[in-house]
Amino acid sequence: MNNSELCSMIEAILFAAGEPVPFERLCRGAACEPIELAAALDDLAGMYSFDRRGIRLVRVNDTAQLATAPEYAEQVRAALEMRRAPAPRSRRWKCWPLSRRTSRRHAPILNRCAGWTAPIRWAF
Repeated sequence: MNNSELCSMIEAILFAAGEPVPFERLCRGAACEPIELAAALDDLAGMYSFDRRGIRLVRVNDTAQLATAPEYAEQVRAALEMRRAPAPRSRRWKCWPLSRRTSRRHAPILNRCAGWTAPIRWAF
């Protein structure tokens, strides 16, 4: 197996994992020796930084991981930020005070923020 094919295999494994992968698992998955793996990881890291790609190969201890390039951190954060605050006076957003209350069935409950809730219809 040539080095470019090994680099492609390692890149696919790291991309699919999404988290740090130990070197021994990379060797097992790519069916290569540790020396070949080290050379392929060096080639991948050099390619990503030389071509100014949006990802980097990060090696920590005996693991490797693909991560976003630090120079694009603001753009990635802006594109992936999806949290929005609820409407200020939404009728479906119910937060109760932090004191103790009892439910309609008189069982004590701790008050908490229930988040978005559907309207409740009580059957009597």
